[in-house]
Amino acid sequence: MDPNTLEIQVEDPAGPDAQRLIQAFAQELGERYGDDGPVVFSPEDLKGHGRAFLVARLKGEAVGCFAIGPFGPQEPKVSEAKGLFLMPAMRGQGLSRTLLRHLEEKAASMGYTTVRLVTGLRESEAIHLFVKGGYSRIPRFGPYAQRPLSVCFEKRL
Repeated sequence: MDPNTLEIQVEDPAGPDAQRLIQAFAQELGERYGDDGPVVFSPEDLKGHGRAFLVARLKGEAVGCFAIGPFGPQEPKVSEAKGLFLMPAMRGQGLSRTLLRHLEEKAASMGYTTVRLVTGLRESEAIHLFVKGGYSRIPRFGPYAQRPLSVCFEKRL
């Protein structure tokens, strides 16, 4: 499948397609981690200045998503990406790389110079994607600092 046919746009995180993707993401994390699974975010967490929720569509169907927001007031040029997710049936076709590239482009267009993100040790495909995409592993931060299954990354744009 041609990853260039993927359309990625800002959408309302409370919309039905966004909620379906967020729910599928949370369900997958729950299956992988059990009680140590998802760190759920609400649509309200994804709205406001310096924040965006994007949905990826293939032939009109919502197949993936990600969110970008500020890392914190101490580092205003650093963004935290959350919920980078692609429906399982769409994986293995280069679409994840396209999503990650769009995430970086969106972060840069919002004035961020660095992206930080977190995944888990049981998500080897995500770890591979981030390393291949030029991300460096960093110490666990924020709410993930005490979660031994979390793996944090950073990339300067």
